[in-house]
Amino acid sequence: MYQYANYYVICYSAVNWHIGTLNNYIYGMVI
Repeated sequence: MYQYANYYVICYSAVNWHIGTLNNYIYGMVI
């Protein structure tokens, strides 16, 4: 159970990082 939760947190963090990078890229193009 702990291992599954840890895996979920890692995936969630990775997705948030990619979304943040994409938003910064789009924002940089607009500005």
